[in-house]
Amino acid sequence: MAKWRCTISTLLVLGLLLGCGSPTVEPDASPTNPPATERPEETLAPRPEATSTTDERYAILDVGQDETWDGRPLAYLSTALCSLDPEDGGFEQQLRWAYRTLYERYPNASVLEVQYLHGMDYAFFFDASVGSWLELQAGELDWPQFWAQVDRLGLEMGSGELYEGGQVESILRELQGTPVAGPNPASSGLFPTAKRPSPLPTAGLLPPVEATVTSGLPLKPARTPTTAPSAALDGRYEDPEGFFSLQYPAHWTPHRSGSEMQFWADAQGDAAVAVSLQIKALSPQALLQRFSDLFAAQWDGYQEVEEGQLLLGDFPAVWVEQSFRWSGQPYNGLMVATVRNRVGYLLLAWAPPEDYAELSASFWAVAQSLRPAEFAEAPLYQEWPTYSSEHFTFHYLPETYVADDIQDIAGDHERTFDDILRFLQVDYEGPIDFFLYPSYDSLYRATARDSGFAINEGHEVHSLWQSAGSHQSLGHEMTHVITSWTLGEPSEALLGEGIAVCLDHSGNDHHATSAELLEQGQLVPLDQSLGDDWFAHDPAVMYPQSGSFTCFLLENYGVNSFKQVYTQADLPQALKDVYGLDLDDLETAWHGRLRNGQANHTIPELDQLLCCGSSASGEYIWSVYYPDGWQVTYLPDNPRDFTGALISNPAGTISIGILPSTMTPVGTALDSGEVDEFLDAYLDLREAENPGFEEFMREVIDPGWPEARVWAGAWGRGEQRSWATYLVSVNAIEYWTPGVPRGYLTMLGLEASSSEWEQGLALYREILGSFRARRVSDNEPVGADDSMASLGELALLGFDVRWCPCTQEYVAQSKEGPSRTWPDCPCETRP
Repeated sequence: MAKWRCTISTLLVLGLLLGCGSPTVEPDASPTNPPATERPEETLAPRPEATSTTDERYAILDVGQDETWDGRPLAYLSTALCSLDPEDGGFEQQLRWAYRTLYERYPNASVLEVQYLHGMDYAFFFDASVGSWLELQAGELDWPQFWAQVDRLGLEMGSGELYEGGQVESILRELQGTPVAGPNPASSGLFPTAKRPSPLPTAGLLPPVEATVTSGLPLKPARTPTTAPSAALDGRYEDPEGFFSLQYPAHWTPHRSGSEMQFWADAQGDAAVAVSLQIKALSPQALLQRFSDLFAAQWDGYQEVEEGQLLLGDFPAVWVEQSFRWSGQPYNGLMVATVRNRVGYLLLAWAPPEDYAELSASFWAVAQSLRPAEFAEAPLYQEWPTYSSEHFTFHYLPETYVADDIQDIAGDHERTFDDILRFLQVDYEGPIDFFLYPSYDSLYRATARDSGFAINEGHEVHSLWQSAGSHQSLGHEMTHVITSWTLGEPSEALLGEGIAVCLDHSGNDHHATSAELLEQGQLVPLDQSLGDDWFAHDPAVMYPQSGSFTCFLLENYGVNSFKQVYTQADLPQALKDVYGLDLDDLETAWHGRLRNGQANHTIPELDQLLCCGSSASGEYIWSVYYPDGWQVTYLPDNPRDFTGALISNPAGTISIGILPSTMTPVGTALDSGEVDEFLDAYLDLREAENPGFEEFMREVIDPGWPEARVWAGAWGRGEQRSWATYLVSVNAIEYWTPGVPRGYLTMLGLEASSSEWEQGLALYREILGSFRARRVSDNEPVGADDSMASLGELALLGFDVRWCPCTQEYVAQSKEGPSRTWPDCPCETRP
């Protein structure tokens, strides 16, 4: 899943400001909007004239009253300001008007919020005390003082990260076109320099970190706190989402900061406790390690003074006490981490050294009062039944659809796993842990997420699996885990999400979806789909678009080339280096493929009978139908007694090969009696015939058919890229003597250009669907009017029929149930 992008509306503002206890927003998170509030009429106070270059009157987007998390009245106003420059006089005048409008309409409000839209990408929310607000609207508070006094200055809408203090000043300078210097650990970055430290930003402000450490913080022998020193915990906090509760001194000031809850021990917030939820938490040790590493990189002089373990209720936790400098001032701190299922609970406390000694007892008491909640719909994972297959361990709840069908579900996942590895040409042993949730509630309570996701470093997939017709795709999240451990981490979501969509095994035609989006003018240009821009667009467009483009690269250039660009930081340059085409050229070729794919879905009528091919011993045994006007090349170039045929369209860009049974060429490298040696020699021929030819697939199709391979290769570039894929079987002749062939050969397949592949594949299936075979013992020619019963079993796909050389007859797959099995030839012994 992808990062969410905020909508500029007051409903979202309320969701962000009032959603106490919600998880820390991470790139994959999806917020839930609160119920709509009633909007008053929009006839308000007269608006001042704009003084900027834009003199347009901007409408009020939304205005109303609600409550803060602790029940205080809150008034809000959403309006587009007249100036794009925060330093412009019209901007300040407009802001003063907005505050005055709110105060006149809601004089009882103790907290006042104003949202203003900056361009189309940024929105900031200001709150201030009533006194500051009155001074501002009355003109008694000057502009610089206002910037300095606001508590919370902004929310960057692209990532959901909360910014405070000097960070907003940097954002404003950037918006005004003033270059912002790179991060300086001593004075910028996470905690910018300020004249006086504002409330210490904590986990709510931290960018999500995908930790690769799973073993956790190495804990040396240290003290384990038992009963906390006495501290008056006469206040109680219940997370509105129900994830946790804790106690705190009632005289401390509760404060909401982004997605975390803070409790200030002093008026300035220089001493405080903060609690936040962290998603994708594998263990307390890994969670603590993640933030220890982050703080060590961000804070000057960061040291871990002491560390240890404790219990929070029934949940094991780890802790560390720290010392560091922030904004030039020394601080001591405490960090405590615990995990329930995959929800992490992180508690941070901080204070100047002279205050920490006095407050330490209270900090420890608050920490030890933290209680993660239990949820009946999502019990602890150790209580879930498990089922293990070759590459997976499945975790599920009893008395659910998954519990009843776990063996079939496991089989589907194993086949998908094999397909993905075969396609990517990688080795991945696993196992992968699959957590299958029967409802949205069970998923949310166990993970604080409302849709499936992967935890790559933990080899885990978490997926909603409600019923046979309602579940997430088999391959999407599995592909994330496999590619992370075999290809590395993608540099761009365009390819990272693209490969997961391309290999999702959902049955969705992402090319067809993207073709419709292209026709409707909704596809996002690729140069606007890189970096964070990917997350700024509608996911209903970005997912299928990325999947289609990634499939296009794989179809046209093969998986080896794709692997070379997947992790490169500069994707446009990598594409040019590897493919010889820049991003615009690839986009043009991809769009051409989408348009051609739409135009070439029609299949010409099969009205010509090709009859009758012979077996190796000369009997007439098979026939097919093909389109009128297509060319037939007999194999081996003998129309009276041929053992196969190439059927090609007039342009020669689609060729369907049917070689049901012949003998390998005597005295050549192809005549080895062994399928892989045959393909090695065949590859040499194709490389000589088609310069640049690259084999990209050679796999056993079925364990019960060890002498057969699915084989594929490609050559050429761009829209002229051509592909070949065949089912190849070589059965060794058991009693071989010199001068005779060593094996029986079957080759069934398709060759086509990229732009005509879909049409060729559909036609290949139609032609093979008309294939008729009969037992040699029937000893009668195949006629156009023969019934299916007299001809043998219909082959819907080339993979469904095989030649049994020892009895000189065709046999077909058994299709009973979900699996397919090959019948034994009488002369063969199967494993």
